[in-house]
Amino acid sequence: MNYPYLPNKYEFVILGSRFIGLVIPFDDEKELPSLLARVREDYPKATHYPYAARLLPFERCSDEGEPARSTGLPLLEILRGREVDHVLLVVIRYFGGTKLGLGRLTRTYRDVGLEAIEEASWCDFVTGYEARLSLSYSDFSVFEKDAARREVEITDTSFEEEVTLTVKGDEEKAKPLVTRYQNQIKIIEEKLITVKRRRQ
Repeated sequence: MNYPYLPNKYEFVILGSRFIGLVIPFDDEKELPSLLARVREDYPKATHYPYAARLLPFERCSDEGEPARSTGLPLLEILRGREVDHVLLVVIRYFGGTKLGLGRLTRTYRDVGLEAIEEASWCDFVTGYEARLSLSYSDFSVFEKDAARREVEITDTSFEEEVTLTVKGDEEKAKPLVTRYQNQIKIIEEKLITVKRRRQ
């Protein structure tokens, strides 16, 4: 199975109409309405917003005002054929005044969607590590730089008597980081999680 790592965009113009293919990773089907709303906000003057979404076993597609079964289903077939999951694929159209005809319209949506998928970056879901910990102010800056170098995320940082923070990332990167500073930090909580690892 293929999972998109980062959003991707591909643009194409034909007979004055502008098509924009968007690949948007997502991990919860409840996110779908807000993701679609954000696309409409980002491209408010577009004519149509057909899409296909796949988060197995959940699948959904829509022609968004284009002729029935001309756009949404072909986009979903791309995701099925390429075995792409955890993805929203939207192809936005700005109508340029010249009708393409049903056959060319469907081909153009499909081609733009396919190019957006083909150019995307991919990842795998792997075991990750998350820990809530605290450390002194004097150790924090060195720890923070080391985390950035190892591509380990630091979130929820609070500065009180000590610095308290959460580290999260690929287990092969995040756990050795915490182990390296075990004499300078206090682990409040730790657990294994699932994270994305970008394919090389």
